[in-house]
Amino acid sequence: MKKNNPNLFLAKSVVDIYNLNPRNAEKNIQIASKLNKEENLTPTINTIKLITNILNFKLGRLIKI
Repeated sequence: MKKNNPNLFLAKSVVDIYNLNPRNAEKNIQIASKLNKEENLTPTINTIKLITNILNFKLGRLIKI
């Protein structure tokens, strides 16, 4: 898989979300956003970004960071 493929970084972000690591997910989402050239991928990026933000909020309240 090519390193300039936004789908690769979106997949990594989903794995990070599953592993409760939203900070790494954010990094991968930002890279995917920069690499994205397909308009139909934008809603997926936004949805994963929203899930990451919710997870950050919930974990922040649990851990009090």
